[in-house]
Amino acid sequence: MSESSAPHPQRGSGKRRGLSLAVLSATLAAGVLIGSYLKSFSLTERPQPPSRETSPPVAEVPLVPLSPPEVPSDLIEEEYTIGQNSSVYHTLLLAAKIPNEEIQKIIAAATTLSALHKIPRNTKLSLYRNVNTSQVVKLAFKLSPLKILILQQNAAHEWIPALENKEVTTRESVFAGTITENLWNSAVSAGIDPQTVYTFADIFSWQIDFDREIRPSDTWRILVERQYVEQKPFQWGNILVAEYRKGDEYFVAVRYKDENGISGYYDMNGVSVKGAFLKSPLRYSRISSRFQKRRFHPLLRINRPHLGVDYAAVRNTPVRAVGDGRIEVAGRVSSNGIMVKIRHSELYQTAYKHLQRLGKGIKKNGVVEQGQIVGYVGSTGMATGPHLHFEFYENGVYKDPLGKRFPREKSIGPKKLTQYKETAENAMQRLNASYVNNLRTDVVPQS
Repeated sequence: MSESSAPHPQRGSGKRRGLSLAVLSATLAAGVLIGSYLKSFSLTERPQPPSRETSPPVAEVPLVPLSPPEVPSDLIEEEYTIGQNSSVYHTLLLAAKIPNEEIQKIIAAATTLSALHKIPRNTKLSLYRNVNTSQVVKLAFKLSPLKILILQQNAAHEWIPALENKEVTTRESVFAGTITENLWNSAVSAGIDPQTVYTFADIFSWQIDFDREIRPSDTWRILVERQYVEQKPFQWGNILVAEYRKGDEYFVAVRYKDENGISGYYDMNGVSVKGAFLKSPLRYSRISSRFQKRRFHPLLRINRPHLGVDYAAVRNTPVRAVGDGRIEVAGRVSSNGIMVKIRHSELYQTAYKHLQRLGKGIKKNGVVEQGQIVGYVGSTGMATGPHLHFEFYENGVYKDPLGKRFPREKSIGPKKLTQYKETAENAMQRLNASYVNNLRTDVVPQS
């Protein structure tokens, strides 16, 4: 279309343009007024819709970081593991691509605190690079859950070593359970680690034979220390209170440290729960044959006295000395197989027969302590299968150990008894308060 034929503005178009501008101006003015009006209200003052249900008050819980501390924005973190067939040097050189010259500086700097070539396999390594230059400026070796070796460059590009020790906090936790099959299954299913289960059984090992004396519906409780690092469980600590109920019998043990710094377990009256002899030489086993004057021998095929107790157990199960004493026999003795015989006093002796092998350091005339491993369950000598034949002598005469009662160790003296009872009552209150409030794991709530 030529310029001469271009359409001219139509009549009345100027008025419409003026009207549109007026409407636009009015709209903008209204928007400004509305905006000013809304600004007069704070967001926090806006009414909130009512919740659908009202929650009960929540107990105060310590604040816990939702995530680990963030890496500074100018650093990039890389994570490595020192492999089984590798070393710190090869990890830094081949995986992290750090030049050999720089690695030598790192190794030399670390020497004052730790020899990097001795860092064990599977150690975790965090490496930090400058986001702009990609240069490594910091290394962190996780030597243990509690200790981190840090090497960091300063402004002069020198590597400065430092050891960071993680803070450990201790909390008291409560666990409880009911026996259905055995103590082990009940305690492990409640969340207790195996070593603490062993400790619990050991505390009452002078009073309760957990192989033969427990019954379904027996109950137990413990107040135990647990250690935390960065709000995460690290390891288990001391059992402060142990409690076991079987039928009408009630057993309780409270941990107490005396003036010499020696810890022991006592009942609520300050009487030691430790006796002269353990009730069983095995932690967990099954009695396969009891002490009896007449029993059919499975190999000899005749009736003869069985003057001991047989404990059926898996081969190589540790066998414990039931009391302190001196070893009179340690080795193979005819049909008894490998055996150990211990004299505990002028009055008492014990024997452990059909062992697979002797315990470390067990030899004739040696001294053993109560609970020390003297050997391992086997089937040497005249035996049909792996088991421990245990004998108990009083004045040289065979006695049934299952029917014996022995005195306990000394009690807390009268001067310290009041202090002990206060300690014990306080510990029981903490146990009961947590249990009543249905907190299975923590007296101090854990996240």
